[in-house]
Amino acid sequence: MKTLLVSLALLLSLTLAAQNAIEIKTKYNKVEVPAVEASYNYSKDLVDKALSDYLIQNFKKKKSSKGYNLYENVVWSAIADQPISVFTKVTGSKNSSTITMLIATASMAFYSSVENSAYINNL
Repeated sequence: MKTLLVSLALLLSLTLAAQNAIEIKTKYNKVEVPAVEASYNYSKDLVDKALSDYLIQNFKKKKSSKGYNLYENVVWSAIADQPISVFTKVTGSKNSSTITMLIATASMAFYSSVENSAYINNL
């Protein structure tokens, strides 16, 4: 329980401490898709654990897909009213890390700020 509370506190601080959250294009399944990327001055292991703990607590199921952690058919009301798929990947080192997050509809249409302008601000 203590670890979960520490992870949640860290995740909350991560949302406030992102150096730059931007929309990017990244490859998923050999296709360029829109994604959100945020950089942090925390180790990759710490950020990965905090993010994973938060998403598992809220969305339960986690799988791997093409190098990403995948949370399928989740309802994240800040992002969408219908179930979505959330793909996350954390890269980095001991002193810095980057989260890459992809959001897709059930039909695998990936969110971008062009079609869904509010979703980046709500992540």
